[in-house]
Amino acid sequence: MRRFLTIFFVCFIVGVGFVFSLPERKHEIGKRECMRPEIGPGYGERESIGPEIGPKHEMGKLLKLRKELNLTDEQVKTLEKINMDYKKEEIKKQTDIKIIRLELAETLRQNKPDFAAVRSKVKQIAEIQLDLKLAMIDAIEKGFNVLTEEQHEKLNQLKKEQREPIEKFKK
Repeated sequence: MRRFLTIFFVCFIVGVGFVFSLPERKHEIGKRECMRPEIGPGYGERESIGPEIGPKHEMGKLLKLRKELNLTDEQVKTLEKINMDYKKEEIKKQTDIKIIRLELAETLRQNKPDFAAVRSKVKQIAEIQLDLKLAMIDAIEKGFNVLTEEQHEKLNQLKKEQREPIEKFKK
């Protein structure tokens, strides 16, 4: 029994020592502190538009269904180009947003923040986000304009077939 307690106590001490030897994960943000490094100014927002909507998802669907939709090589190349152009624009705009958020955090850290500048930076972020969402819609529209009428009908049929099992499950 004594041997068991000794081994248990040694393991406990080693475990506690290991936990306390890990680097601290606090990250200072302005005057606040948080335990998650991904949280920053504007936290709670996604880095990108999201996987559930947007040309990444829509173009991905179309490209995955290239055989079912009988897409030509030219259509595939066009859809890939539309997707790539959107990704480039998204990266640029997200970078602009990150820079403005850094400037915003810097402004808010001052002893006497300039709230007119804060408002201006928040409006800049909102305008860039709006531009990004409109660019996403434009990319989706361009992608759908690549398809022929028959391909649109086939795509709608495939979407309907995908929804049917879900609708049966809801009932």
